[in-house]
Amino acid sequence: MRKTALLVLMALLAGVLTVSAQIRGNNITVMVVPDHQDWNYEVGQTATFQVSVRRSSTLLDNITVDYEAGPEMYPDEKKQGVVLKDGTLTVKGKMKTPGFYRLTVTTHVGGKEYKGAATAAFSPEKLRPTTTEPADFDQFWTKTLEEARWTPLNAQRELLPERSTEDVNVYQVSFHNIRWGSRTYGILSVPTKPGRYPALLRVPGAGVRPYSGDTYTAPTKAIVLEIGIHGIDVTQPQTFYDNLMNGALNCYWNFGMDDRYQSYYRRVVVGCVRSVDYIASLPEWDGRTIGVTGASQGGFLSYATAALDRRITFVAAVHPALCDHTASLVGVACGWPHYFYQMKNEKGEMRNEKDPQIKARVETSRYYDGVNFVRRIKCPTWVSFGYNDDVVPPTTAYATYNTLNCEKTLSIYQQTAHFWYQEQWDEWQQWLLQQMNIITPATELATRLETLQKRGYMAGHQDDPFYGLTWEWEWGRSDIRDLVGDYPAVMGFDLGGIEMDDEKNLDSVPFMRIREQLVAHVERGGIVTLSWHPRNPLTGGTAWDVETPGVVTSILPGGQQYPKFQQWMQRVGDFIASLKDANGQPVPVIFRPWHENNGSWFWWGQ
Repeated sequence: MRKTALLVLMALLAGVLTVSAQIRGNNITVMVVPDHQDWNYEVGQTATFQVSVRRSSTLLDNITVDYEAGPEMYPDEKKQGVVLKDGTLTVKGKMKTPGFYRLTVTTHVGGKEYKGAATAAFSPEKLRPTTTEPADFDQFWTKTLEEARWTPLNAQRELLPERSTEDVNVYQVSFHNIRWGSRTYGILSVPTKPGRYPALLRVPGAGVRPYSGDTYTAPTKAIVLEIGIHGIDVTQPQTFYDNLMNGALNCYWNFGMDDRYQSYYRRVVVGCVRSVDYIASLPEWDGRTIGVTGASQGGFLSYATAALDRRITFVAAVHPALCDHTASLVGVACGWPHYFYQMKNEKGEMRNEKDPQIKARVETSRYYDGVNFVRRIKCPTWVSFGYNDDVVPPTTAYATYNTLNCEKTLSIYQQTAHFWYQEQWDEWQQWLLQQMNIITPATELATRLETLQKRGYMAGHQDDPFYGLTWEWEWGRSDIRDLVGDYPAVMGFDLGGIEMDDEKNLDSVPFMRIREQLVAHVERGGIVTLSWHPRNPLTGGTAWDVETPGVVTSILPGGQQYPKFQQWMQRVGDFIASLKDANGQPVPVIFRPWHENNGSWFWWGQ
């Protein structure tokens, strides 16, 4: 009996550990760091990459690596078995024309493969796409949409109570697409409070999957429609979609590419525009604002929707695919799904666009190329991608961005491949909210500060609720309140020590109490600032340790303490992300790191 109880206890502990301890990253990393901080170079300049392999952030020497380097998708230098005797390797590269030069490094440790890469941009603002525009492009799409709209939407929607909340009703909806019986399915989220709202259309990346709907962007302030593109119910178990992806819909992006009227994407693009028709039919829509957003395939669909429907008022596209298909026919990186990449004839020669074997596909591809759609976009457009993307090459993403002739914003996250960082996601979401004129705690604070500075000054006090002239740790106590009857408008707290995973900050205040008092002050209408006096990452000394030079250099990309400092910043970010009010909403703060940055008494001021 005792043995059984012990086994049950061990199983329970294992379950707890599974929940609380998550696998994150690799202990061994391959670092490839270019010598320009923004990874950008002018044509003719030389990019110098520093390569290292690290375990627990420290160099591994005598490690063997393989690497390939050259224009992305077309590496012209490959080496194997290179030994890093002192733990580092320098590789140089340059380009004579605008483009992207990628260095990819591979090593094997303990029987496992590890990779790292960096991609240098050479005069990317001068990149231009290769695809040409069909003379009847507008006529083709105008006629296609006109014929599709002969079929009424015949919209249907079903409430999904298990997904709905007190703030938002969630429905599965469907409506006619390109012809009778061909339907588009999606998940619609509508605020429960009666009113009229801006709308957002979310279009999907490649694949076949269910959709849960968007109840996170602005659940009380916007309508969001998230659609699938395959004309099937979007609430089935994942195995249902896996079977389709491995069966009838396998490589659907290739379907019908010999005929512009038969292309799979003809129905898909029409479905996106008819989704706008559906949103516009909703009585809850405000009649003014509809945005469209998506990533990868969804980035292309965002471009196409905005180009074909003037009701779209803003676009946000992340690493947009299906752009500049024909680039590979002239030896330049092409957009996913790489229709003509490495396509050779019977003689082993690379095919060109006049080759009769691919001529029809080339002509069809131009009607479904993001480049030809962006030429028609007139509304504000936000675009983001990474230089290390090996699915949607930055060559095509940048060339397509350069083609946009509208109010546009480019946000580069150099190190990302075909994914996004949390900061990138946050910026993306914030831009969407701004376009819908939706107030968030952060934007509300910014507006408040702009208003207050016209009225006068705010009084502030550091560590105000923790200790005073004759007391300490008395909940609700404040010297300022004792004197004037109210708390200071601004309270400041410091995060020094959190980088070390300490329980208390450098003033011996527990971070748990900082969190409690910070939230309490914001909820009573106050403003909070957070400073951060991190320890010296090079020496381990305090923030005031300025005896050793080179500290700042050591935390920059390629520096000895760069990985360590990344972890420190993650801990700061995790703490700030944990600041929530009683309703679980983020609490706005003013974060002011690098205190007194122009002084010489902190290591960051050296």
